Amino acid sequence: VNSLPTASVSGDAVICSGFTSDITIILTGKAPWNFTYTNGSDNTTVFTSVNPYVFPAGTDGIYEVIAVSDANGCTGTDFGTTATLTVNPGPVLASDLNDAACSDVASGIVLDIASGSVAATSYEIFLNFKDAGLTGTPTTGVGLPDNAIAGDIFTNTTSVALTVVYNIVPVSGDGCEGYLVQVTLTVNPEPILNPGLDAGTCSNAASGINLSVTAGSVAATSYNILLNSIDPGLSGTATTGVGLAANAIAGDIFSNPTTGPLTVVYDIVPVSAVGCEGDMV
Repeated sequence: VNSLPTASVSGDAVICSGFTSDITIILTGKAPWNFTYTNGSDNTTVFTSVNPYVFPAGTDGIYEVIAVSDANGCTGTDFGTTATLTVNPGPVLASDLNDAACSDVASGIVLDIASGSVAATSYEIFLNFKDAGLTGTPTTGVGLPDNAIAGDIFTNTTSVALTVVYNIVPVSGDGCEGYLVQVTLTVNPEPILNPGLDAGTCSNAASGINLSVTAGSVAATSYNILLNSIDPGLSGTATTGVGLAANAIAGDIFSNPTTGPLTVVYDIVPVSAVGCEGDMV
């Protein structure tokens, strides 16, 4: 009289999504065996002479054998043991994090997760790519907060927009990593004021100064103009304001009744079409 085959299952585990853990089934009786196991939703039938039988599992559920027979033709009825596999999800990074900033202005990018995702408690951040022509250091590392790159500042004095690409991996409170996503910061260039704009003129004659940017700079579509100083003895009104044209101070007229030259000093900030301000000169 042959004894009935049995099957016992072990392998309780908690894993992160995308990983697997081994489930072990120990069989008794005569090889080979034909058995069926389930994880609570899917059934799988196996024919094997391997004992114990071990397989990697990545789907959460309670794993148990629901039928077994052996080479003796006997059918088992003892399937009392189970293994519980818990699969914790990784966070899903939001898909709309790409942004643009002006040269010398913080990126402002705050990392976030997609609607319905498990929360991310930290982020792994790596530099994927930084255009030549940009100066500045991207924030990288592991275990970083959601505002880690919000303060990243890059300088772009070229005539075109340049980019920094980050590789971002969100990490849950359970330590489960989400999929890597690329986040792109576009750095718009700042205009560079022409350094050769100083000029001289006669008393009661227009300054004739037309503002411009240096060769190779992105164009300035307007200028912010402040009065820095005006020597005592000069009379006249300096043109000041924001969003002014290149010829804004060309018509400024001052009267100098003294015996020597006097000066008016303007502080000029060139502004590009997308609102990026250059350095004050």
